[in-house]
Amino acid sequence: MIRKLTLYDASGFLYPGQCFSRRCRTLLLQAGGKSLSERLNKLLWTFSDISFVPHVFCSDTLSKETPVHLSHNLSDVSIDDVLVNLQAALPDNFERFTRIAEIVGDDEQNKQKARQRYRAYQKHQCQVATHEVNR
Repeated sequence: MIRKLTLYDASGFLYPGQCFSRRCRTLLLQAGGKSLSERLNKLLWTFSDISFVPHVFCSDTLSKETPVHLSHNLSDVSIDDVLVNLQAALPDNFERFTRIAEIVGDDEQNKQKARQRYRAYQKHQCQVATHEVNR
């Protein structure tokens, strides 16, 4: 059951390392398709010359030892801790996650879709919190 839903209003990317505490064991980044997942995979390994975010695809043999996971299809994912939804649609079976984060861009179409997801989460009686991230 979801304990907290966080909607981020930013055009940037949520750094996954910020999530980890004693309450957060695994983080799942859900991209909207296989090509976006592969692009995100590359970005997480190369976003800086001196650092990276260690991660694997959910199907990887090292997934049990890695706290950050990538997927574009939640149907075969066993993670139920934190979901970062990077797609426009409401995630399937989102109720199983203890926490969900959404990143909302500045363009109007992105905002409209985020508002629809926001209302859907409220309809499912999720505790919703929003945070505006300074640009």
